[in-house]
Amino acid sequence: MPNTLRASFKRLFYPFAESRGFVRIPSSDPFFTEFRKVDGDLIYTLDVQWDKYHRPYFVFNFNAVEGGSVKPRTQSGRLQRTRGAGLNSWFHLKRPWLEVIRTLRIHYEPDEVVEYAIACFPEIEAWWANGEEGKHIVQPVAMDLRPSLPMKIKVLREACCAADDQVGPLSLSLEFDGQVTLQSLVESVVASGFLQYSSSHTSMFGYFGEVAVVRVYSPYHSTRETEYLADPATPIQAVSGNYLVDFRF
Repeated sequence: MPNTLRASFKRLFYPFAESRGFVRIPSSDPFFTEFRKVDGDLIYTLDVQWDKYHRPYFVFNFNAVEGGSVKPRTQSGRLQRTRGAGLNSWFHLKRPWLEVIRTLRIHYEPDEVVEYAIACFPEIEAWWANGEEGKHIVQPVAMDLRPSLPMKIKVLREACCAADDQVGPLSLSLEFDGQVTLQSLVESVVASGFLQYSSSHTSMFGYFGEVAVVRVYSPYHSTRETEYLADPATPIQAVSGNYLVDFRF
């Protein structure tokens, strides 16, 4: 998909930033666009960071006010679409998979993404004014200092035949360090050899609750690759409260 998000960002956010008193600092850096506002003795700085591979993802980074009396918890912050780590938390065109199911639309329009980012922008101003951390504000330094806790995920599968139902293990426990995405979970399950197939049952769907999120194929009966029905970068914490995934035919 062409990166029309940048074009929408320039058309919508640049005038908005100017209306807030910011001036864009000229730069040849393709990944960062800096904005600065001077208000008496106070200096406000923020930059827009774009994905280094030129994909349509962006996030706002900002610093504490120079010359200000407010002392926030950390000296820098970030405004992004959702809390969490990783590129999937940035502002981007892909809808969350639950929203895809509800709307039957995979992508937002570029203008929708920028308009949502603008609607979140007052959270940066509140952080500057009184240190308040809105729901779209994260503190990268503080997040990096938190220890990663092991995560245990239980995997269930449907038997492929009567013999498998009697003999084969139908449950598996996997343990991960820190956060795990849907893709890394599925790849671990496939690599374990836990899933079993037959000539008449050559693919399985993975479910969280009653929502299918992935389809995997037998390596012996098919050359098709894994099909993700949800964003493979989705953190498991965001889609499964009980850390249970069930594979069925």
